[in-house]
Amino acid sequence: MFSEEYIKKHLNYDIDISLYDSVTSTNEILKTRALSGAPHLSLIAACSQTAGRGRLGRNFFSPPGSGIYMSILLRPHGTLEDSLCITTCSAVAMCRVIENVSAASPGIKWVNDIYTDKGKVCGILTEGGFHPDTGDFYAICGIGVNLTPPPGGFPCDIQGKAGALFDNLPDKHIPEKIISDFINTFVPMYNNISEKTFLPEYRKRSIVIGK
Repeated sequence: MFSEEYIKKHLNYDIDISLYDSVTSTNEILKTRALSGAPHLSLIAACSQTAGRGRLGRNFFSPPGSGIYMSILLRPHGTLEDSLCITTCSAVAMCRVIENVSAASPGIKWVNDIYTDKGKVCGILTEGGFHPDTGDFYAICGIGVNLTPPPGGFPCDIQGKAGALFDNLPDKHIPEKIISDFINTFVPMYNNISEKTFLPEYRKRSIVIGK
């Protein structure tokens, strides 16, 4: 279980945080909360998911004891084009975080996967919706990070593709550090998302441009 005290101590923002050992899907839980009025920047993080999802409805492998699975609720007030850049913005932010906590050099596979020389270490899924009564738009950015190889290894269908940041955690607070660092990095970028200052970095980190 994550340490809420450690996360809040290192956060630059006072936001609503919910931490769990296991959930069905952080995105699905936060979607329900969004419709119930949860505030902007509400965060859910879990050590495992039983029904994690990736793009196109694919299963997102989320075993206990080896990763971080988190979702953040956003209530955008900008343009639709700005909202379409949430995944791009969060991918750049997470690459910076990965560089801060590890020796890895992360790159982005368009549009939502982060790779190191060990394989895919992070997946991002951004989903949007409208409140049925008010019509207010919300977006949920879900992020899964493989910290260490899962016991028994990755399933056959993602072997050779999936990887982990570490063989073993160098610090027991790495999960909390990644969560707090991501928020501290992402929020100021998101607050200025219309300026799209992160796009040159996104292109520089791309591992598919020209291929």
